[in-house]
Amino acid sequence: MRVVAMSLTDAVPHIEHPAPRVFRSEFVAPRRPVVITGVADRWPAMSVWDIAYFRRALPDVEVRAIMLLLAASLARGASG
Repeated sequence: MRVVAMSLTDAVPHIEHPAPRVFRSEFVAPRRPVVITGVADRWPAMSVWDIAYFRRALPDVEVRAIMLLLAASLARGASG
């Protein structure tokens, strides 16, 4: 994998609580990437869904997770 540094002008913008019309016109229509924050803050699942909840609700389901440490690799300047 080749890691390429991005300049600040290439960075993906972060927006909080976008209005649907603005989101569609500025990001969906032009196919522009964006990180959306704050939209799930008041979603009930955010305070209900935790590891214990899923263990109770789905005791027979096995979940395997792989954690990628891309941020740490980028900070070290790794490439490969």
